[in-house]
Amino acid sequence: MERGDVQHLSCPRCKAPVTKDQLKKIFPKATDETLTIVATSYTKYMEDLQMDTCWNKAHFFAQAKVEGGEKIELKKGESMDYSAEDLYKGRWNPKKNKYVTLFSAFKGNYEDSYNYGRSSRNNYTANQKMIANIAYSNRKDLGNLGGDDGWNFRGKGLIQLTGRDNYSKANVFTKKYENVDILANSDLVAHDLKIAVLSSMAFFVFRNINIKANGTKNVINDICPLVGNDVTLAGGKTNHKEKQDAFDKYTSVVFQIDKCLWGKLDNSLKHMDGRGPWMKIVLDEAKNYGGYNEGSNKNQTKLTKRIKNAYFSIKNEAASSSSDPSSISWCACFASWCLQQAGYGNPSSCRALEFDPNYIHEGPGNPEKKPAHMRKISEPVYGCIIVWKNNKKAGGHVAFYFGKTKEGNVIPIGGNQGQSLQFSNRNPNGDYGQKIVGYYLPDDYEENPKDKFTDDELKLDPVKLNKSDLLAKNGFVSGAT
Repeated sequence: MERGDVQHLSCPRCKAPVTKDQLKKIFPKATDETLTIVATSYTKYMEDLQMDTCWNKAHFFAQAKVEGGEKIELKKGESMDYSAEDLYKGRWNPKKNKYVTLFSAFKGNYEDSYNYGRSSRNNYTANQKMIANIAYSNRKDLGNLGGDDGWNFRGKGLIQLTGRDNYSKANVFTKKYENVDILANSDLVAHDLKIAVLSSMAFFVFRNINIKANGTKNVINDICPLVGNDVTLAGGKTNHKEKQDAFDKYTSVVFQIDKCLWGKLDNSLKHMDGRGPWMKIVLDEAKNYGGYNEGSNKNQTKLTKRIKNAYFSIKNEAASSSSDPSSISWCACFASWCLQQAGYGNPSSCRALEFDPNYIHEGPGNPEKKPAHMRKISEPVYGCIIVWKNNKKAGGHVAFYFGKTKEGNVIPIGGNQGQSLQFSNRNPNGDYGQKIVGYYLPDDYEENPKDKFTDDELKLDPVKLNKSDLLAKNGFVSGAT
């Protein structure tokens, strides 16, 4: 069987909209109106934000269940209604047999604790704004600048977005998708459900929780530390334990993670099991976005949005979600992202030549040389990285080795090939003003005899591949990069 006949299986539940009825099982005391807004808002953004998997849904709403409660009550933001004793001493944790500090700024600070926490000095009415400002305003780790930042940027939204820095990052998303500036009006995160959902989803994205969430059931160790500190609750419980319970008992069941097909191969791909594991990611992307033109910021296609929100999300020197794919060669971002999704080393770069461990962009001897996390191999294998270098100018191209034509030409699959994500047809001796520098595998990938090309993989037709179900839309063969 030729690979042109292979189809990937995508999980229908991953792509399915979140529904009011699903959320009712998680938030039984919430109104139908609230559940409808939350479900519709999550569904609206989930594809663009790479949160359209059963795993992401389960983890996101497990966090929200604990932070927002069974009614999904946004209220007025994080409650700072603390007793003076709790602020001064901390909260008693019977399991640890000691007091656990709530806020370091109040620990041992008798005057502020009893002036602003509930006590006889204030008729047992806490000054919540002062407590928030003392606790948070000068927290540089939160990006706060003093003044009322502690109060303005206290925890709000479905997962209690906290700190000027996190609001600034989420603001990129709220301005882009809803034209809402939450830095100028932070209370919208607490009062507008749509913004509460979007800003919380944005937090999952810029903290890479949406990537970490896929495939893990370990909420306490894998997810919660990325969201916030483990807070001791009344009676000695902790919010991290409650979030694990919410995931185990409710959200993982509602979104059927044990039946989720994310990351699994269907029967037609069993022969690929153990071969270049990142190729499943590559082919899944092709199945969903391949064949579409890269577009531009002014003329966006389905692929444009994917490039900006996914491939440009890797840590790199030039590209970001606001970059225009038509003005940046995005082949290296795509390759880095696919390897990253599969859990393998990569240069996390927008520069193709940085996949070559010997390449130094800034010049020989520069001590700041960026590690490639790749190793060169003498003979190409299925799924290896191919790096081309331009003959007369800087730069090059990078793609994944898929197979060969019967004439011996290279068939790569990658991004920015004919301004698309598709297969190409390249002369191994050089063409289009480029020559092959070498073939590479991630440093942390062990050699696998299964990666050798099969006989069928040495007589493929790139034209048929680009017209097969391997691409979302029929592509065309081009060597242009």
